[in-house]
Amino acid sequence: MGRTQLVMTDSSARLPKSQKTRNRIISAAREIIARKGTEFTLQEVTSAADVAVGTFYLHFSTKQELFRAVALSAFGDWEEQLLPHLENINNLLVRQACALRFFARMADQFPQEASIVKWASPLLGVSSQGYSEKFKQDVAQLVAEGIFTAENVEAKLIAATAAMERALTMRSLNIAFDDNHIDDVVEAVLVMFGADAQEAHHAAHCALPQL
Repeated sequence: MGRTQLVMTDSSARLPKSQKTRNRIISAAREIIARKGTEFTLQEVTSAADVAVGTFYLHFSTKQELFRAVALSAFGDWEEQLLPHLENINNLLVRQACALRFFARMADQFPQEASIVKWASPLLGVSSQGYSEKFKQDVAQLVAEGIFTAENVEAKLIAATAAMERALTMRSLNIAFDDNHIDDVVEAVLVMFGADAQEAHHAAHCALPQL
């Protein structure tokens, strides 16, 4: 597969000045985290974004809040690229499995985004706000259709997030963690949610669409 790097840009010149400033801070932090991880100073970010430290605090009250914004920005850009390739998959369980499988493979085509998510996500804390809205919607629909069970959904979301972030990290670090390992993790996640074992195996191991 080819390697692709997404670049966050201000998509509209009509954005308010405050939003443009916030975006500039996030963009600067994304580049720094992708390059050196989370060991950086706020002065490095403000210098790269060409804003004053006081301006930074108008947008982010803590460094952890910045981490969250950066991780969600990177994940959102990746998801925006991914979702059009999943639209033609009619089987919701297969579509959910493909999204999870691509997430763990993020470093293969989107190394900057994978690096950011790998470094920043563990620092965010776990809450329902940390999940992709699309992911939550699909899980809710799978529960409504009886494919997933309704018990302890929030706990399962936490466990699934932890499992997939671990898979992403192992893949990103070039640890011996190949496609089969990733697909086995996804299969286990689907079964944990209550999917039929045979259907989970098929969904987690069928051919992936081309990105």
